[in-house]
Amino acid sequence: MRGAASAVGRVDTRTGSRGASNSQSGHGAKSKRNYVPSSGMKPFECSVCNKKFTQSGALRRHLQTHTGEKPFECSVCNKKFTESGHLRKHLQTHTGEKPFECSVCNKKFTQSGHLHIHLRRHTGEKPFECPVCNNKFTESGHLRKHLQTHTGEKPFECSVCNKKFTQSGHLHIHLRKHTGEKPFECSVCNKKFTRSFNLSAHLQTHIGGIR
Repeated sequence: MRGAASAVGRVDTRTGSRGASNSQSGHGAKSKRNYVPSSGMKPFECSVCNKKFTQSGALRRHLQTHTGEKPFECSVCNKKFTESGHLRKHLQTHTGEKPFECSVCNKKFTQSGHLHIHLRRHTGEKPFECPVCNNKFTESGHLRKHLQTHTGEKPFECSVCNKKFTQSGHLHIHLRKHTGEKPFECSVCNKKFTRSFNLSAHLQTHIGGIR
């Protein structure tokens, strides 16, 4: 990765062009480190994949995707991260902190991004559109799953009977047929079911009896 570091050093911070390394120290060097181009230039280039950045710090963080370096470690479970911000978000899973609250229904979230996605339920916004049938979705992940209905792709395969599924959740439910697991239990008669939908349908038999 020394090549990448030297490439940064050769950037002329006034023009964005590559030139001789500046050996000046003090205030001049500090200004160079903090230099942000004002005209959309991206003078800091990754020597591995040639991706360009406006700031040297962004390049340094990007380089970790190539080196695998994860210098930020969780003090609770020792999981490691490439950025301090990712570690801070992860720590909320241990503390239970949910600082982002929905102004409509008061539901709370650990991350602002999760709140942003949740708000679409209230606004009805569906920014992700299928290019095949124009069906729209609130999340990009939902669109990706939907696209498999057009492609016929079924990447999730049962290790027991080799049946394939478009979604991992469908495979997980299917596996209960082999394991016999029935995690959904009726609170009235204690009958158990493999799927929550089946339990909901069953509960109607009790409600009908009460009426």
